[in-house]
Amino acid sequence: MLVGYIKLYKKIFSSSFFRNNHFSEREAFIWMLTHAYFQEHNGNYGDKKQFSLTLQRGEFVGGLDFLSKVFQNGDKQPYWNISKVRRYLKKLQKANMIRTKSDKGINIVSIENYDTYQFSLNGSDKEVTQKRQGSDNIRKKIKKLKNINNNNSDFELLWKRLVIKRGNKIDCEKAYSLSKDKISDEDIITKYNEYASQVLEKSEPKFVAHLSSWLNNPDKYWNAKIEVNVQSLRNKYDLSETAYKYFGFINNQFVFLFDDRGMHYYYKYDLEGNEVKGLDKPIKY
Repeated sequence: MLVGYIKLYKKIFSSSFFRNNHFSEREAFIWMLTHAYFQEHNGNYGDKKQFSLTLQRGEFVGGLDFLSKVFQNGDKQPYWNISKVRRYLKKLQKANMIRTKSDKGINIVSIENYDTYQFSLNGSDKEVTQKRQGSDNIRKKIKKLKNINNNNSDFELLWKRLVIKRGNKIDCEKAYSLSKDKISDEDIITKYNEYASQVLEKSEPKFVAHLSSWLNNPDKYWNAKIEVNVQSLRNKYDLSETAYKYFGFINNQFVFLFDDRGMHYYYKYDLEGNEVKGLDKPIKY
């Protein structure tokens, strides 16, 4: 019997190597695992991105209509219908594999025992494949973060809320003191944790920059201006060149065309890199 774990690349579902065939129930659940957030995430959701939500580790936004379009169902029936998606989610809930909830009308799916499938925030693949100690460590860490002693200094409070503590603590505190008038504590925590988690998803903890270096190099890290272009949008939204053809820059928007067996869908993004809702066909002059 096969046991143990492997690391699965999250872009497997956008790879041009694999055909866009129908999803089995197993593939649908793997898709959920790859799209659940690795750590707490703040974002805007809704048709016009009018709702600000905070998703926890192991959660993702997935309405019935959206999932029915994701879980393709062969050539004769392009998608799972909504009834099939609803039955499938209920089946997963009954098996205690997921939980669902609604926040501001947005459907949120939470993977049960997410730490069993994913390594810890500051762990490694070796830890995951051996004794699965990461999940216990994560639960202890989250509990510890929620019970921070309010009498500690500002830096101590910030230090305890980092997903990984890299660098000499004294040097980090000095860099923090010099940066206090340039970046807020909440921005340091949010941006450094996001940066560190992205590195940890692909590499080992040793490749995460020390907090002191991260603070002392704003142009490289927390204050870096990201140029929005076709390639940066492909990287951000997993738009493979094979599946998503660049349609053009129309009305100050980058437009990509997704051809699903003759059905055309247009994905639009503004100059700040935000997705513009509404998949109506744009006018190309």
